[in-house]
Amino acid sequence: MTQTEVLTLRQVATRLEVSDRAVLELLSAGTIKGQKVGSQWRFRTEDVEEYENSQAALKESPRNSE
Repeated sequence: MTQTEVLTLRQVATRLEVSDRAVLELLSAGTIKGQKVGSQWRFRTEDVEEYENSQAALKESPRNSE
């Protein structure tokens, strides 16, 4: 069994280069997964990577020109 790396809210914000509030907004919107432990949020590295990959895919996809 492998142990999953867990990140704090601040670590995720730093990694994504956004504010803590922006990460909380992503959580509220269901865009990124997290687990509240007591009064603090924790995020699995795999979930953050999934979010990063989804954002990269959006940037790479061609936009509709109208």
